[in-house]
Amino acid sequence: MKQIAKYVQRGLRSEATRFFLLAGLGTAVAFAQSGTLDTSGVQTVAASMLTVFRIVGVCAIIAGLTFAVFKFMGRDMMGGVLGVVGGIIGAVIIGYAPSWAQSLTGISVPLVP
Repeated sequence: MKQIAKYVQRGLRSEATRFFLLAGLGTAVAFAQSGTLDTSGVQTVAASMLTVFRIVGVCAIIAGLTFAVFKFMGRDMMGGVLGVVGGIIGAVIIGYAPSWAQSLTGISVPLVP
């Protein structure tokens, strides 16, 4: 029992523990003070997030394929393959963007803006 009390006292002396306790208390107070949630602009935010996800995906595809071409021209096959994988990851980002936007906002976003 003394060992547990010793660990608790040592933990309460650390800065990180105090910070997280204070942050948790502040969150609880803020949650208790909150009223109703205004969801008037959620559809717009969801569409904006979908656009951002698509832009990030396109940038990943362009960067990945550009670097892949230069690596293949320099006869670095592994680097070229990694660039192509980067392009594929960009395509995955674009493909999953609507479901990510829906899971973050709770609103279904049309595939075509």
